[in-house]
Amino acid sequence: MWNASTVAFSGKTPCRTNSRASRVAESKLRELRIYEPGGFVVIDLAGQTAVVGRQAMGVTGIRLRKGDNVTGMEVVEPGADLLVVTSRGFGKRTPLSEYPAKGRATGGVQTIDKKALKKVGKIATARVVQAADDLTIISTSGVVIRTKVQHITQASRATRGVILMHMQAGDSVASVARIAEADLRRVGASE
Repeated sequence: MWNASTVAFSGKTPCRTNSRASRVAESKLRELRIYEPGGFVVIDLAGQTAVVGRQAMGVTGIRLRKGDNVTGMEVVEPGADLLVVTSRGFGKRTPLSEYPAKGRATGGVQTIDKKALKKVGKIATARVVQAADDLTIISTSGVVIRTKVQHITQASRATRGVILMHMQAGDSVASVARIAEADLRRVGASE
């Protein structure tokens, strides 16, 4: 998790090198999503960032509100949904087409109903997913569940979502992993 809003981008991850591979990856990058736990998303950083060396300062990706930090960053896939999972186990998937393009260094657009933040918790993570993918959710107490993305309700952008994982007192979502359908096919685990 990054604790600052200034990141340098190269390909799919924050910069580590100014290699030829990084420049090629950058040329293929179309859009990027940056998330912060208060429920806001910044979209469309592609073309507004340059490939830089690892010692470079980078650019501002999102203007953070007081007390917030960046919780994640994803590369957009055509026809995909944005899956948002909150610390209290709520989640939803929303078509990426519902998120208007914004430039870097903006406050982003709301993706969780602000009135529901006390009940559902802040964003634990967000992933760009396809309906055919699987998902694994792990809680801080070690409970693990696996589900198909297509079984998660598709909802509009500024809603609270549904319960994906019931949390015990003091428990919260620790991690969410996307298991891409292509990976499942490659190992022979898809239906």
